[in-house]
Amino acid sequence: MLNAALLVVATVAMALGGWAQVAAWGAIGLAAIETGRRLRFRAAEVFGFALLAVAAIRLGTLDLIPHLRAGAVASPLGLHLTPWSGQVLYLAAVVAAAAWRCRIRMHRRIATTAAFWLLAATLLHTEAPADALGPIWLVIAAAAA
Repeated sequence: MLNAALLVVATVAMALGGWAQVAAWGAIGLAAIETGRRLRFRAAEVFGFALLAVAAIRLGTLDLIPHLRAGAVASPLGLHLTPWSGQVLYLAAVVAAAAWRCRIRMHRRIATTAAFWLLAATLLHTEAPADALGPIWLVIAAAAA
């Protein structure tokens, strides 16, 4: 019964588009992980991580090319931030929360690593200079170690 409920909820995210779909995948994935934690239902946790992976894959495929072609909304310190950057930052925060709420150690480590990679990806842009990205990525790498 719970499996059917999770699939019905995931269908809602399919009805959305653009940034709302990524936000829905992230929120539903985190909710499924929390459900799996509270009910000790490992399949719900795996399903939640699968939904987070779908959100990351969507950001890395469908939304990446428009991001690389778009102009920056803000350019602090030479970095080029677009709406895609905010979506990836949101997903990094959701994955970090999922790592915190997960009860399986292996899943927790994988999610923590993915959260740091997503955090580093928020700064990707074709016009971002390496001298601006290097120090920030160094700080992220030091925090991950």
